Amino acid sequence: MDKLKNLAAKMEQREILRHRIYKACYRYIEPKSVKELSPDIVSTLEDYDISDLSELEAPDLMHQAGDTIDLPYEIIYCYFPYSDYYECDDPRPINIKIFADVFIELFEAYHAQWQRFKELSQQEQHVYYNKIYNVIENFTAIKDVAASSDLLINRDELEIDGYKAKRMIKTVLWVTGLEKRMYGAFHPYFKFLTVWSDSFIGIFFIGLSSLCLYVGTIWSIIFGVFFLFFGLMHFFNRSTASKPLTIKEFADKIVGLRLMQSYQDTQQSKGQHND
Repeated sequence: MDKLKNLAAKMEQREILRHRIYKACYRYIEPKSVKELSPDIVSTLEDYDISDLSELEAPDLMHQAGDTIDLPYEIIYCYFPYSDYYECDDPRPINIKIFADVFIELFEAYHAQWQRFKELSQQEQHVYYNKIYNVIENFTAIKDVAASSDLLINRDELEIDGYKAKRMIKTVLWVTGLEKRMYGAFHPYFKFLTVWSDSFIGIFFIGLSSLCLYVGTIWSIIFGVFFLFFGLMHFFNRSTASKPLTIKEFADKIVGLRLMQSYQDTQQSKGQHND
């Protein structure tokens, strides 16, 4: 009886999640519409092809869908199979139903892994967190990070940013057995230095500005000042950390990534065994 109740609750949750994802997709496709989702609209959305979304549109829709079901940004960034559907030589077809199915699977796997983690003893859980806190201690003046875990890691007196933030995150990923490339999932929370492409653009416009100022005419000086401003803006530009993040929240995100990686490794191992 309990199994039937659990199954019914799971099916109900899936329908709620699907409705939220469809609603996010509909608002993305029809931003001016104020209609609520009717069965007819849902039926139309099911087969709506989204395989031709641009490299800007696809991530934007993914993040909107993730927000609507409270799926963390870093989980979408690292575990949504983006390269299966976009920016690849042989993309798989994807419509909104498939898109929702992938998100629901991610959501269920993520929360199931956290549930299993919370069933571990406190000592076993602390092993995960202590690895992260030990790294943070090396990048801050805090002696007892666990006791100060409510401090903002990207604001106020700590405000770890730039190259230091990148090094800290990559070190945390390494000690927890995750790939260093995952540091990109933390762009919304830390001010990273500008990428090399932006640096080259900045250098180009600063050079162009110098040439205009060298010419010395009124118009060349005006354009020179404009190019100088534009070049400096690109050269020293940093991503803005829009979301405050405590040490504990940062650690939770790393643990969540570790749990999802373990889940994926297990699924891949099962798949190879079945083959």
